[in-house]
Amino acid sequence: MSPPPPTSIEAPLDPGFSPSILFNREYTAAARASGKSVPLVLALERENALVSRHKTVLMPTADEDTLRYVERLVKFLLWSRGGWRLIVGGPPEIGSYLKEVYSAGGAREFDCRVMAKAYGKEFTVEVMELCDVPPAREMRVRAGGHLSGCRIGFDLGASDYKVCAVIDGEPVFTHEVPWDPKSQADPGYHYHHLSSALHHAAA
Repeated sequence: MSPPPPTSIEAPLDPGFSPSILFNREYTAAARASGKSVPLVLALERENALVSRHKTVLMPTADEDTLRYVERLVKFLLWSRGGWRLIVGGPPEIGSYLKEVYSAGGAREFDCRVMAKAYGKEFTVEVMELCDVPPAREMRVRAGGHLSGCRIGFDLGASDYKVCAVIDGEPVFTHEVPWDPKSQADPGYHYHHLSSALHHAAA
């Protein structure tokens, strides 16, 4: 496997960390530059027959970098868009690999179980020709605007943070706390402040 692309900023708590976006950019750029790239379409079906699609390109061979790229890409799409059915349109060997990884006993069994529980259906992977992958079918849903019940609001700033508790739209607790997160390298400092604020609001 190719070494991770270098980053301009090192992560002191995770030496060697490289954001996936850097690997993805390098991989797809190399695939296009090769002049031999092959298309891949991934579709995810979720509730009410809604479908999201993602198009990309791959190297012509299912090498280690290619398998890493498609596996990470599917995981990202699952957790950002959701779905109980993964449809793979592209090289058969890529489809077979994803069917093995995203299955009971596979490396991503946990992801499959979570999606199956979330959607109430067994998670499946189907491989088909590019032309047979269903088109995108999305739906706009208005979010927010609900004030019933018990809720916590949190405003995280660079010099202070504010937290409030609301019951049926009426504020019952508000609190503002100064802090200096930028100069604090210890994660415990951040955890203590945020956890304390949320617990006070919930009390």
